[in-house]
Formats: sequence, C-alpha cells, structure tokens
Amino acid sequence: MAQQIDFSSVFDSVLPNVYIRKISLVPSSFAGARNTPAYDEDQEYEYQVNEFGRSTLQSYQARVGDIPRNAEGLRVNVELEIKDRFVGKKGSKKEPYWYNDEELLKHLKIRVILCKHEDTTKDLLNRRLTTKYIKRASVARKLDVRVIDASKNAHTELTSFKRSVVDKRKVFSVTYNMSFNVQNYNPNHMSIFAHTMVDLNEVALSRSTFVKSKKNYLQGNTSAETVIASGEVKTDADVYILPNNKVWAGPAHYHDKRGWMEGATHTSRRHRRLQKRTVPNIVVEDHRVLTMAEEATVNIRPYRKPQTRKKLKNRKAQGAKIMRKTPFISEPMYSVNSINELKFVFFMDFRKIVLENSQYSDFLESADQKAKFNAFQMCPIKNIRVFKHQVQRGLRRGKPKKAQSGLCHFSTIEERGNLVAYSSERTPGLVPRRANSRPLQPNEEESERVTVGVIKEIDLSVKASPGIRSFAISDYDMAKRTDGLYSYSVEVEIHDGIPDFIEQQLASLTQAKNRLIEYRGLCQRRGSVNNATGQFSRKFIRNQMKEYGMPKDEDILAQSRRARRRAVQRSMSDAPWLNAVATYCDVLHTFTSLNETRVSKLATTLNLMSAPDTGDLQGVEKLEHLMNNLEGKIKRKIGAISRPMDEYDLDSRTSAFKGKSPRGSIFIKKDFKEIHDSNVPNNMGYDFLDIGRKKSVGPPSLTYGQFRQRMDEEHEKYFNSRVAGSSRRPPPADTATEEDTERADSLAAKIDLRDSYYSYLSPAEIRCGQRRLRTTARGPSIWSPKQYNAMVSRILSSNTSITRETKDILDTADPYRPKYSLSTPVDPPPPVDTGPTDVVDVDPHEINYAAESVFALSGITILPTAVYEFQVATVEAAEVENDRYVSPDSLLGDDSKFITDKFEPIEEEILIEEETNTVYANEDVSEFAGAIMGDLLSTEDTGPILKGTKLRKIHDISPRNSENIVEKYFSRVKQGAARQAGFIKFLPNQVKSIILGHRDEVDKNWFATKDEEGIDLVKSSDYTGLFYFNYQHLCMIQVLVGFEKDESGRPQVSSPIFRRMSSSHFEKIRLKEQSVVCRLVPYRVKELGFGQSPRVRMPTFHEYFVIKPRTRSIDNPPSQQVPLEASPQDTTEDIREGLYFGRLTEYAPLNEVGTRLLRQMLKSNKKINGIPSEYVRTALVQQPYTVTKVGTRFGESPPDRTDAPQASDLTSAFAAATPAASTPMAPTAPTRGPTGGGY
Repeated sequence: MAQQIDFSSVFDSVLPNVYIRKISLVPSSFAGARNTPAYDEDQEYEYQVNEFGRSTLQSYQARVGDIPRNAEGLRVNVELEIKDRFVGKKGSKKEPYWYNDEELLKHLKIRVILCKHEDTTKDLLNRRLTTKYIKRASVARKLDVRVIDASKNAHTELTSFKRSVVDKRKVFSVTYNMSFNVQNYNPNHMSIFAHTMVDLNEVALSRSTFVKSKKNYLQGNTSAETVIASGEVKTDADVYILPNNKVWAGPAHYHDKRGWMEGATHTSRRHRRLQKRTVPNIVVEDHRVLTMAEEATVNIRPYRKPQTRKKLKNRKAQGAKIMRKTPFISEPMYSVNSINELKFVFFMDFRKIVLENSQYSDFLESADQKAKFNAFQMCPIKNIRVFKHQVQRGLRRGKPKKAQSGLCHFSTIEERGNLVAYSSERTPGLVPRRANSRPLQPNEEESERVTVGVIKEIDLSVKASPGIRSFAISDYDMAKRTDGLYSYSVEVEIHDGIPDFIEQQLASLTQAKNRLIEYRGLCQRRGSVNNATGQFSRKFIRNQMKEYGMPKDEDILAQSRRARRRAVQRSMSDAPWLNAVATYCDVLHTFTSLNETRVSKLATTLNLMSAPDTGDLQGVEKLEHLMNNLEGKIKRKIGAISRPMDEYDLDSRTSAFKGKSPRGSIFIKKDFKEIHDSNVPNNMGYDFLDIGRKKSVGPPSLTYGQFRQRMDEEHEKYFNSRVAGSSRRPPPADTATEEDTERADSLAAKIDLRDSYYSYLSPAEIRCGQRRLRTTARGPSIWSPKQYNAMVSRILSSNTSITRETKDILDTADPYRPKYSLSTPVDPPPPVDTGPTDVVDVDPHEINYAAESVFALSGITILPTAVYEFQVATVEAAEVENDRYVSPDSLLGDDSKFITDKFEPIEEEILIEEETNTVYANEDVSEFAGAIMGDLLSTEDTGPILKGTKLRKIHDISPRNSENIVEKYFSRVKQGAARQAGFIKFLPNQVKSIILGHRDEVDKNWFATKDEEGIDLVKSSDYTGLFYFNYQHLCMIQVLVGFEKDESGRPQVSSPIFRRMSSSHFEKIRLKEQSVVCRLVPYRVKELGFGQSPRVRMPTFHEYFVIKPRTRSIDNPPSQQVPLEASPQDTTEDIREGLYFGRLTEYAPLNEVGTRLLRQMLKSNKKINGIPSEYVRTALVQQPYTVTKVGTRFGESPPDRTDAPQASDLTSAFAAATPAASTPMAPTAPTRGPTGGGY
C-alpha cells in the first residue's frame, strides 16, 4: 500500500506551497549566443593588494577542468507543482482553493533560484532566504534568479492537470516548467530553491493607493533541492514521517533534544515529532549520462594488451630490452612414488588463452565476473592431449631436443612422442577423467589392454586467481622406463565461443527492447498520458502498479521454489521498463569501458525517465532509442550470425582429423622444460607422508583428517600428550641450579608449538632397496640408533657421487645432469660364523658390509692390528736395508743393463689382502663408520651462517646453559631479543623438542641422556644416523596460495607462490573446505647448521600432494560465480532484505552488474513506497525568522474539523496582509513561527 501524505502539511499555509517535482540536467551548447561569458562563472572572488598598495577585487585562476569544452554547458530544467483542490460547503458549488482566485493569481509569483556556491546554499538553508540576501548574492553572480507568474496556466481547467490523492482527498497538481543555462558542464555544486511570493507594493499600486510600509513581500514556504554536491549528483534523499506513519510535506525544524519536528520553528504550542527516513533520490535526472552512454565505444574486437613497458635509465638498455610473453600454461609439478610412477599437475590460464586469442575478446577485460564466467563457459576444451618425449641436450640451455634414431633405443616417431593421456570437455568447466590404454601385445588382435596414463581436471582453490584451471596426469608407463631423460608436452584445442556469447547478449537486448516497445504502445493509448502536463495519468499508473506490484515478503521468503517463481513472474522484477533498463545497462557495461558507477547512475536516470510514476512517454522513447543504438553497434561489429566462408582458415589443420578447420578454434601447445630422469632404482627414497602407493590421478590427495593424523603421529614421536607413562626419564635432581631452571623456563615461554604444528615433517619411512626403516608409530624402538646408522651406510654405499664436492653435487645449472647418482643397493650376505666375533646383531653387520664400499670410495683402508704392525715393521726394515745400498741408476745411469726390476713379495701381499677382507666380517667397525658418516653428512655447505653458532655438543643449545650458542649470538646483535624471538618462532618443532628437553611434555630429554649415560646426541658416532634423520633431514610443508602478477595485474601461472603451512592457514583451508596443492621442500636451520645432506640425497616420494575435504570431490569444480555474502555488520533485517531481493531477481537472465542494478531499482521502489517525487527532499530549508505569521496553523496540533477550508480563507488572509490605503500599516508582532508572512 502506498504511503499516505499528511493533508495539513500540504494545504495549511497562507500562500500555496510550491514543490520541486523533477530536475533534469541536460547537456546543451551555447555556441554563438551573444550573452555567453568567456569566463568561468563559478570562480570565487577575493580582495588582493596590487603593486600600488590598493585593494582590488580579483578572481582565482580559472579551473581548466571546469571551463566548458566546445562551448558545452548544461540546461537545468526544473518542473514545479502547486497543489490545489476543490472546496466548498455542502450543497453549494465547489471551487478551487486558489486556482480560480483572479485577485490572487494576478499578483502570485513563483521565484526559482539556482545557486552554484556551496557556502551560499548553506546560508539560504539556514534562515537567510530573504530578498535582501538574494539581491546581494545575485550581484556577486552566485545566484541565478527567475520569477514566473502563477497565472500562466490559468487558461487550463484545473481538472485537466494530474490528479492524485492526499489523505483520501482528491488533489490536482498545477505544473510549471522553467530552465536555467549553466556554462559549466561539470559544476562542483548546484542547488535549487523555489517558493511563492506576492509583491505587496504591486498589489497596492494596482489598487491606486499610497503605501508606506516596511512589509514589501508576502513569501510562502520555500522548497529546496541540493542537485550536485562535491561534483556528484546526490543519490540519497529524505522524507519525514509523522507518528501516524504519514509523510510530512511542510516545513520542519530540528530541536536539540527532541530531534526533527513539524513547523518552521519551535514554539510553545504542541507539535509533533518527525522521523527522518533516507530514500533514493528520485527528483534529479542526470541526462549527461545518456550522452555518455550513446557515445560509448563497443569493445568487440581482438584483445589489445595494455602497453606497460618499464622505463630504464639507460636508453640503450631500453632499446635492447626483450619483452617476454608470459606463458599460458605452467611448468609441471612432478611427483613420483616408490615404483617411479610419475604423477604431475599443471595449471592453465584458461581465461588468458581465450582473452588473447579470440576474435572479439577485448570487452572481457572490463566485463563483470559473471559475464566472464558465462562467456568462458561457452568456450569448451575440444581436445587436450599430453605427450611424452625422450630428450637429449639441445643447442641452448633449457631447450632440449627430441631424441633421434641412433642416439637412443627409441627410433620410431610413436616412441619418441608417446600419447600419455587425452580428454575433452563435455560439461562446461570440467574435463572428465579419461584413461588411455594400449594393447599389451601389439601384434595380437585380442590382446589385453594396459593403462598408459590418465588425465582429469581437478579443483584447486587458488586465491585471487580466477580462470586458472588445474589438470592432473598420471603416467603409469614411466615405471617401466629405466633409462633416459624425458619431458612432456601438452596440446589444447578450445572452441572460440565468444561470438556465441555476444549473440546471446544481443538476443537478450533485443528481447528486452521488444517488451519495451509493447510497453510504449500502452503508454501511447488514449488516456494514458495527461495532455496538460505530459505525465502519465493516475489511471495508467494504478494499472501498471497493479500488474507489476511488489510481492509480499512471505510470498518470496516462505514459499517453495515453484510458488516463488509464480509470484516473481508478474511482479515488479518482471516490469518491462525495469527489465529494459537492467538489460540495456548490463549489456552496455559488458561491451563498453563504462564502469559500474557510471552505469549505475545511468540506470537510475533511465528508471526515473521510463517508470510510470516518475517518467513520461519521452523518457520511454529515449530508452528505446538508446537500446536501438547499442543493438546497431553490436550488429555492425559482429556482422551476420553465420560465419562467411572467408572466416575459415584453409591453411590450418586440426590435430585430430588433419583436416581444414575454421577460425572458431584456438590452438595452444606447450613444451614443458622440466625434465624427468627415469634412471632411478625402485624403492629408493623418503616417504614423508606415509601414504605408500596410493591410487590417484595426479599427485596423491589426503583429507583433512588424514593430514592431521599424520601430523599427530609426527608430534607424538617428539612430544607426549600426558606425562604419565612417558618413555622419557626425568632429569637428575642435581643437574640444574635455580638460575638455570629460571633461564630455561624463560626461554620455554617464548616457544610456541602451535604455529608450526603443520609446518615440518621428518621421514615417516626410508627406503633403500629391500631395506625399509619406519620412524613413526613404533614406540620406543624408533630411538634405537644402530638401525639409523645402518640405513645411512646403505644409502652412502649406493651413492656413486659421495667423492664429488658438495657444490658439484648440488649444482643444478645443467638440467641434463642426473639429479640422483644412485645404484641399486647390494644386500649383504648373511653373517658367517668363523669363530669368535664382536658382531652381535644384523645392523652392525650391514654397517660393516656397506662401510667397505664407503671406505673404498673415501680412500680409507682398515687393517687388523697384526697386519698393520707387520706392514710397519716391513717398511722400517726396508728403509734400513735401503740405506746400506746405493741405487745403480745413480752411478750407471737409467739405461744401464745392470738395473733390474725388484721382485715383488707376492705371497705377503696376498696374505695381507686376505687378512684385510676378514676385517669387515669379524670386526665391528660400526663406531668408526659412524664417525666417518658423521663427517660425510656434515659438510661446509650445511654449516652455520652465523659466526660462533657451530653446534658441537648437545649442551650448546641447552636453555639452562648460560653460554648456549643461541643466546650468546643474539646478545651481541642489534635488536637481539626481537630477532631471537623470530628465530625461535620459526624453528621446526622437531628442533624445539631438543631445546625443551627439560620439560615434561617432551618425550626425549637428550640433555639428561648426556648427563646420565654420557651419550651426546650431537657428538656420538653411534647416534649419527638417528640425529640426522630425526632432527636434520626435515621438509617444510608449503601450500600454494596464488601466483605472482605481471605489470597488468594478471596472475602468471609460471610463477606460483608457496607459503609455509601454519596452523592458522590450515584452519582457514579446513573451514572454507578448500582443496589446495602442497609441496615438500628441504628445510635448513641455517643458524645451527642443520639441513639435508646431499650425500644421502634420494627422491622424495609424493613431493607434491593435495589436501582436500572428505565430502567434496576435487574432480568436480564448483561454479566460479562469487556468491553475494552478507557483511558481518548486517542485522537480521538486512539479511532478510538481501534474501528477499536476491530471490526476487534469481531468475533474471542478467550478468552480475545487471542483477545488482535490478536489485538496486527494486529496493528503490520499495523504499519510496509510492511517495511522489515532489515530497522527497535532498535539502530542508530552515524558513527565515523575519516573516510574520499570517493565517497558518503549522506548529500546532491539526484541527479536528470535518469541513474543508473555504476559498474565502485565502482571500481574507491575502487582504489582511495588504496595507490599507493612505494609511501607514501597523506592524504586526513578529512571531518565530512558520512561513507565510510578509517582510
């Protein structure tokens, strides 16, 4: 139901109230006009002292942006209304209240003021709207004043004007129009004032009487509108509501304690409070946006990449700079399992491919997200193929070439370019899983088929990177390759569906225009338009509002989808003028560079121009003209719907059919630079995740629960959940002083285990051939040191590069150099019982056996004591014997025949060799081997980067040690405390467990082990392997958070960004139910010299993996549309309102901007609730104090009377205000009351 208007606020005044119904800002040209000024009228003026010391009135410098270009300015059209109604006693003829009063109309004027200065507007609003002030401001060119006669429409019957209802009483609106010309096209400020007035001197002269009075004018209530503020058209306005929920249309004032109240001023008489309610501004129509829309350029053309070349200081360098094109497809992220099946994932910037390769894609750069989504949904992937190639070194670094016949054992094209997997898009936005197979026996027709590879698209949540798609590939055939270097390539064929999207948008525009044409036909019917005013008739407005009304909240919020759809179909959201505006602005925003702010202003103006209650027939025709204009531009850009023959590329061929293809397809090929070395033995590597050979397409995936369980197992190895039953022994009572304990507690307070809980892992299982070593979930047995030394010796014996320098091992400059130098480990023979031996278990036996090759590669020989003593004695005897003889060559020369070769003691050497070989079988050299392994694992490359922080013994990092290397170092540097806190914060929890060894929650107290047993974790050779694998060979877990952006702000798939997986990051992922790709990165505690040793480098199984929720499959990417989320500050009413309008527009075939605009217009209609625009205010005038109260009842309770005011009331008041003839008029006592007096 429409909002009611209070009757007394409209009619209880001396002079009729004038209302501002509409203000239109129309672009206009003043070229050739004689009175056109050549200066900026909006300049301020001030007094300045010239060179002669004289003050002169000078203006500021003209603002270049405000000076009209091409003599273009504004024509401000103002539409005014004065309300009237028929009054009279029962039984007598009713007459208009003022319209037929010839005496009043003869002298009644309407004064309209246009103000261009903000300060002047403030003065006029604040009770300074007097004739004296108006004249002074007009002289200073701050105001433009126009006066029109109220009798200009006297020849038209009152009943011919627009009819409305005020408080259930029939009211007519007498319309007046006038225009102002403003030289500035973009004024910074503009306001309009209007009121009725009577020149009392003119009245007296018309009666031929002599007047001597200070009261020259009788002035009515002033209405005002702030049109432009701070260079922008005001978007909000206000209405004032009485306690009875009626709109107050008269003057109002603000009381400090009671707020807004009715009446011009506060008086002792009782008057009601008002509630100020903000509504949309439906008064001002800015036609400048119509010109902007009509002149907008349609960006249906090939993509134009913005030129953002970075300027270099050196001009020569600027000219020689190579502008590299960012790739469309990322490098693969390889991940292998224990049998060398290769699985990888790569990213494709799908939107960038379409954007830069489509025929008409330039408009997508500025389109909204839903429009982009819909456009890209029409570009399915017709074919995606992954090939495998054996490669060899190319002429340029990073440019491998395919292997050729004779250079490798693959000699056919099929072998050199094997098809691993292929698929195509059936459902928009999803490439399904598809396996590629081949016959096991190619020569047999009915041979069993084996799977070669599988491909599928997965959904990985990458923040702020829309349009990037992820593809997972598994190459099962790679497990059968045991030699050679391999790379992969991918070929993609995409259908160019952008023309289809344009045609779809064009069809929506045409359909909305056709509905608007039907609506225009209704507007042109007889009786739809008031001939006197040009506005739509009350009957037409009532019929349209009845047919397209706002549905009730319960019909939208509490109904089923089917019932809700029926309610929406014939509601305001389906109104032809609203749909035409929303569709036009939506298509305009999609295909032009107009931003959403400008399009929103355009929608507001078009809605006001075409809606039944605020618009007119000309507004509907203007909207239709704009739609025709846009439709013609689009058609001229794309031409006919069907493709002509000249758009077929007769030179290109499809990869599938080798035939001719139209330009409707986009082809992209990518040769991956990453090279995979297949020459790695099976079952050699580190398994950090403990997931074995999990079946998956692409990198393995873990649910949140599985990932958390693995991290729990990791921390249970170092920490216990409760002290009772812990495997760790308490420290000796006398090992710590009170000062040491206090220091340790102080350091422990700085250590937070929660932040890094999900950040670091040690190997869960180590595999070296047939030998496996588990390091988790084994209870106290995981701390047995010999098993670790055995594994270290086994790995070292399989590493053929331990004699190379560390820098050489770590050198990655050559992509063709094998990453791992591993040979298949040889298992030791069973121990041979040859008598008494020191070997007591299998681990030392393995250490002894593996140590033989390690020592040999390191140039070390171990001999029994007897053999060593015999060799020493032999050497010493030989030296003594040699002293007794003289070498014959020194006397006879080198060519003397007297010189003969000495006989070698063959028997002795054989004896020595046999005795040496028995050392590894009969002597336990594991302790010595541990010392050698410790030296090999600790190299200068993994040493500390901070001077004086070399960890030499376990107590060097004890918090109870006042000389511990951490505090010792940071006490010498600037801001040491803060830097120490940061250092400790990011330490892996595995290393923190050593530092916190004195605390009960830690499972192993290595400080106590040193104090009680004398075993130093750092120095002991028996604990070399245990210390290395559990505290040094760590990996950091990093999560992909996005991609680096280029100069234009688009993500670069070639530059992924990984961040450490902190606890807070994991919780965010879990709560949002995201699927993310993670990786394992070797971690080094550089400050302490901890890190992975290159001597025992083996593959990291499942280096890349995915974490996902249990309930959501990553095979089904969700819609890329961004839902409208509620703000945390929204109240229940706001959420309910958002749901109401969301459901009201859910079936609208619009893009994101169009949907928002439709909701905006629907909200505006609901807030206005049928209030006519003349009662909506963007400014409220505080009426002048100087007026005299004459014949008005503002400021008091409305009278309780049933009879309407008579026409004689106005005549009497007018006569009372007119000075008596030939008699000085006695001044009436001024009253600080409402308007309607003289001054």
